[in-house]
Amino acid sequence: MFADRAHVDERGVDTLVVLEADGPIGRVMVEMAIQSHQPVVAVSLDPRALRLLQQDHPQADLHVLVGSAVDVRSAIWLADDLRNLKRRYSKVIAPIEWSAARSEDQPTSDALDVLRDQIQ
Repeated sequence: MFADRAHVDERGVDTLVVLEADGPIGRVMVEMAIQSHQPVVAVSLDPRALRLLQQDHPQADLHVLVGSAVDVRSAIWLADDLRNLKRRYSKVIAPIEWSAARSEDQPTSDALDVLRDQIQ
């Protein structure tokens, strides 16, 4: 869909999007992507955590975005920001903390569906 604007690294690898990249699961997912030389966009509502993540990996193909997909509206805004990076995306990973109830700051399935549809 975005073939004319899409960036694919020289190896032909699409970019991975990790939501809640500042959390324990999200940070591990970002670390794993970086270790496997996967281009990654880390997304979080915490700009300080994102700056620290970039500082920890200055040589990685790592972009950071302040944002979330907690609802459909924020997912649409995030999709706009992702499209502006002009990359092609392979997956959107949304770590979910398993608890008795979903936290209000975790993505809803509707928001994730909108985000995935908007960037594919």
